[in-house]
Amino acid sequence: MKEIIIVYGNMGSGKSTFSRSLKKHLPSYQYVCLDDYRKDNFGEVLEDGHNTHEFEHKVARKTKAAIKDHQQVIYETTGGTRFFKEIYADFIRNQYKLYIVHIHCPPAICLERHMKREQDGHFHVVPVYKKRLDPKEYIERLEDRSAWIKADLVLNSEKYKPHELIKQFFQKFNAKGSNPELRQIIKDFDYSTGLKWFNDHVEGKFFVKEMLSSGEDDFNRARLKKELHQVLDQLESSAPTSLHKPVPERSRRKPTGRDTTPPQATITPAVTVKVTERAAQSPEELELKEKWLPLYSKASMVFGQLDLIEDDGKRKQACFEVLDLMDRVSEVWQEADFVKVHGKKPEYIDQGMDDMTPEQMSKRIRTLRTYISKAKKGKLKKENIPTWEAEKAELERRVSA
Repeated sequence: MKEIIIVYGNMGSGKSTFSRSLKKHLPSYQYVCLDDYRKDNFGEVLEDGHNTHEFEHKVARKTKAAIKDHQQVIYETTGGTRFFKEIYADFIRNQYKLYIVHIHCPPAICLERHMKREQDGHFHVVPVYKKRLDPKEYIERLEDRSAWIKADLVLNSEKYKPHELIKQFFQKFNAKGSNPELRQIIKDFDYSTGLKWFNDHVEGKFFVKEMLSSGEDDFNRARLKKELHQVLDQLESSAPTSLHKPVPERSRRKPTGRDTTPPQATITPAVTVKVTERAAQSPEELELKEKWLPLYSKASMVFGQLDLIEDDGKRKQACFEVLDLMDRVSEVWQEADFVKVHGKKPEYIDQGMDDMTPEQMSKRIRTLRTYISKAKKGKLKKENIPTWEAEKAELERRVSA
């Protein structure tokens, strides 16, 4: 199967330095960068009658061909272009193994580095369409348009030197002696294999398992990967090993001058989470499943189409639709959790509902929403949430009837 390491970052972030250094450590990988093809064909830009769109299409075809011709690729990109969205969709469609690395650097530092490189005579090709953007505008534009990408690893090139970023990369993707089975499952990700491991080794998370068992799709695939990474992080953080971990992105501590070469782990931590047998579903559980599954399926479908929606307004509207659907799914899951613990659905007093006007019902619904919100923030008892949710659902049913 084709393996692609996607290295993305803004102009001046240091992604080229990192990618070329990574290539030296991974000689079997082909380094591919669209900018290199622009430079190789830059003579065409100087010709009379030059067509920018035709030139970019030609460069894109050469980039795609280079990726197609090699099984292992380091692909460098800004991530903020339509071309990257298209080629990323191809990667997903063909189920390539992807390792997405974000070389992060604040836009102000990127601009400072870019201007210094221009003063030093660094050659950089920026495509021009309807109007030319100045470097500051172009960097801000790339920062905004690459925000949708979900990186497997974020490397801070402002804080760390290139050789330290390389170490962090291999600590993330190639750490030896630390949960090798789970690491291999994540690396060679197969949905069925990953789901079996998750079900066999992780205690609890009953409704997450139920959701993942409903079938493989883009949303479930991403959620399962996230769950497996979280399990690995938990195991490693509690394991008796001296394996070095990079400073988290949110930490403001500056790296010391000490050698950060990770020593070999001497103990391989075993997975000790308890295996639990899944109880047969009760009628109440089956009824609740019939409520949340259609909502979840619709949310998954809309989520999978987000990258294909080019209009920003429509994409934002679709995002809110996904969030609204998953909020409704979460409400049903809370009720299902209550059933799992207590063996019955939450009870509430419905006396007087038949005598309530629609306005009174709407007011009560707003009150219940306030209670639920405060309970989720810890201001009221959380154990009351399922009861309030059940009452709110009944009132909403009556209002809409």
